[in-house]
Amino acid sequence: DQPHWVTDSLAGGAPEGSRNTTAHRLAGYFRGKGIPRDVIAGIMGEFAERCTPPMNVRELYQAIDSAQRYALQVAAAGISDPPLMEETGESIAYTWETPGVTILVEHLHRNNLGVQCEITITSLGPGSTKGMHGPVHYNLTSTSGRETLVRYLGKRWEIDWAEILETLTRLCVAHLRMGQPVKDLREYTHRAGSQWAMRPLLLTEGPTILFGPGGTGKSLLGLAMMLSLNTGHTILPGLTPEPGHRGLYCDWEDTEYNHGPRMAHLMVGAGLDSQGDFTHHIKCLGPLEDNVEHLRQKISALGITFVVIDSAAYACGGEPDKVQFAMQFFAAYQRLGVPALIIAHQTKDSKAQMPFGSVAWHNSARATWEVKHQQTAGDGAITIGLFHRKANNSEKYKPLAFRIAFGLDQIIIGKANLLKSTELSKELS
Repeated sequence: DQPHWVTDSLAGGAPEGSRNTTAHRLAGYFRGKGIPRDVIAGIMGEFAERCTPPMNVRELYQAIDSAQRYALQVAAAGISDPPLMEETGESIAYTWETPGVTILVEHLHRNNLGVQCEITITSLGPGSTKGMHGPVHYNLTSTSGRETLVRYLGKRWEIDWAEILETLTRLCVAHLRMGQPVKDLREYTHRAGSQWAMRPLLLTEGPTILFGPGGTGKSLLGLAMMLSLNTGHTILPGLTPEPGHRGLYCDWEDTEYNHGPRMAHLMVGAGLDSQGDFTHHIKCLGPLEDNVEHLRQKISALGITFVVIDSAAYACGGEPDKVQFAMQFFAAYQRLGVPALIIAHQTKDSKAQMPFGSVAWHNSARATWEVKHQQTAGDGAITIGLFHRKANNSEKYKPLAFRIAFGLDQIIIGKANLLKSTELSKELS
């Protein structure tokens, strides 16, 4: 027999804000019963579909894998009655249902002083009065630091803090020591969902770079792709979005005041209600590396399945032509945990057919598409050609072409014929 919370969760899913918590808890429950990973995925498939919004297969598998890692960490730590655990990017929340304590651990790392982190403690405490302590810096392996914290917390809540903090230390140390587990590829022979979020422009694994000179409509294309995936409607003619996606536009170059009208005009041009679906935009400052934690929290809370990064030059935090900044960018991107459309500029030598900067940009992307355009002054429209320059996980696709017409209150995207374009036809074989 299953506990009521398991039955209720499987039958009704989970609302926005608690999907990941519930998924981790369910996966941990089934893992504790000794059920194999593939069977757990099958059992939880309907739960994922019933969530609001639905969890896609990638999110579900991440929760299952996290629960499996935690089971190994609990065993390594020798904990007989472990707290609940939820990972959100690089943050870990441990919850002791009795006595009602949650400790959020962030910036967990080891240095010459011990195992360091930042913790925020939330407790219902006596009389169900909610209280919070932190965020504060905490040395998990410092005995004197732990004793001081036990005395302080004991004055606020009558809880066995010594036991809780001891358990916390052992779990966090096990988390650091174990790292990512070795996985059996036999369990991953079947892809979790489609390879494509939008074939052939956006993969569901890894980064795709869309590059070209300024003023070629790259940002507009990125926004149109995101709107198409959000709504499930075809906005770029001939490109059908896979269902179950929700995007986040991470913007280093522009603002919501410019993208808002563009979004509305694209929706109207596609015959859709501009107020019908959420379109998430976030202004970013500084290198992607400094934004990862904040973005990862938003990705988890909002059920984000892909991001648009506009643009690489500003998000890399340095000179794009230096390999160290390109590698720093992709290391930060990997921590986001979702596929991305990265908008980049053109190299000085347009014949190179690569994004501007170090060759590491070209090498680290799973796919790249070059954008070229032709526009006649006073025409009110632009013809865009997209040329597939690199493919790691698929064949190379034929060029795509769109005609974007700008009206007073709408932007209409239609198909175009590259052979009829004086400039773009030169790119054809």
